[in-house]
Amino acid sequence: MQMKFMISSFILLAGFLLKTNAQDINGTWSGLIQVPQIELPLVLHVDEVDGKYQASVDSPKQEKFGIPVDTLTFENNKLRFVLLKLSSVYEGKIVQKDSIEGTFTQRGAAIPLNLGKVKD
Repeated sequence: MQMKFMISSFILLAGFLLKTNAQDINGTWSGLIQVPQIELPLVLHVDEVDGKYQASVDSPKQEKFGIPVDTLTFENNKLRFVLLKLSSVYEGKIVQKDSIEGTFTQRGAAIPLNLGKVKD
């Protein structure tokens, strides 16, 4: 009986540690897209609902807000999202708790885009 209790306790502890060490992408992230002669701020809003991510993008300088993200995946600290309306894909990797380094590709043009988590 004591052995079952110890095994159960270990499993619960392991699950807790895995959950607390997992990166959290929920929230607001922002970065700058550098294109010739202009910097374009990009803001990504991510929310997890019922185990699935929902997201939208803002481009404040272009006065575009709430652009829906069609697909968002987050596995092994790698983030990928697709904006069909803009013919764009972002692929990045979490390098620190609040920092993602990646590339924004639009119509074949790849541009570095690093995102930082916005504090609430």
